[in-house]
Amino acid sequence: MQVPTNVARAVVAAQGNYDEHCKRLLSDRQVIARVLTGTLDEFDGVPVELVQAELIEGEPTIDVPMGRDDPGRPLLLADEDAVVGEGLVRFDVRARVRVPVDDGEPRLMELDVEPQGRSYLGYPIICRAFYYCGRMISQQGAGIVAGSDYGQLRKVVSVWVCLNPHETNRATVTSVRPGLISRFGTGRYDSSDYDKLEVVVIGLGPGAREAGGVVGMLATLLAKDIPPEEKLAELHNKYGIMITENIETEVRDMGGMGQAIYEDGKAQGSLERLVVDVRGAIDAFGATAEVALAAFGVPRDEWPAVIARLDPPAR
Repeated sequence: MQVPTNVARAVVAAQGNYDEHCKRLLSDRQVIARVLTGTLDEFDGVPVELVQAELIEGEPTIDVPMGRDDPGRPLLLADEDAVVGEGLVRFDVRARVRVPVDDGEPRLMELDVEPQGRSYLGYPIICRAFYYCGRMISQQGAGIVAGSDYGQLRKVVSVWVCLNPHETNRATVTSVRPGLISRFGTGRYDSSDYDKLEVVVIGLGPGAREAGGVVGMLATLLAKDIPPEEKLAELHNKYGIMITENIETEVRDMGGMGQAIYEDGKAQGSLERLVVDVRGAIDAFGATAEVALAAFGVPRDEWPAVIARLDPPAR
């Protein structure tokens, strides 16, 4: 096994910092509003400005433990809600939003947004998303069950933003939700009674930035290899995002992080040195070649030269 250099070791710290930047950017009201209008039928045609200003309740939060809302019930113990190899499970970004309806008061919806950088998880991402939806439903249970008012159950939506998806899922938005199947005869039920859960998977990856829409916006926002000034200009000019102090800070810190590692690597030597760094990160930390290269801040047009020299081939 290749021994990781100091630059390779920096991948882990950089990836951790990058994950935090992702969560903070995805928790911005402007971003959440565009995710909602770009992925959910309930917000189709709703002005993004209205969603941002009036329909997102309070401020979105990050790193929310999967405990129960009901203060009358104890939280789970630390080891009762863990995914193998990942420790205590938390929601990366949580928000409560109001869904506009034509004939009454807006109804509430629970939203979860999860950035996912790893291509190989060892399990289907949609299965994990269903688990997250289940937890959001169960969190509502105490008050609803106590009053037997199941009609008050809020819809839950878990949105997964996959940064490095399989090539078949690049530049895609896919929804999974319950539907009626008539086994015998034709049963008639109001869709609002069973439309209580939805999983949305947004695939980014190569080519996503050029796709436009919510895919292009997120690919631009979360890219590591776009200079901050270019990224900020594109977010504003193409997607109408106002560059607040928080967004500018996160974008500049994200860009500076990768560039600093890349420059450090270049100072240590040649392309061969970079290949050793990437291989060390793959072997020691379980990173993919793409994650390692992105964390180093290596421009995408230089990736093929490095990947071609990896032995065995990169995952």
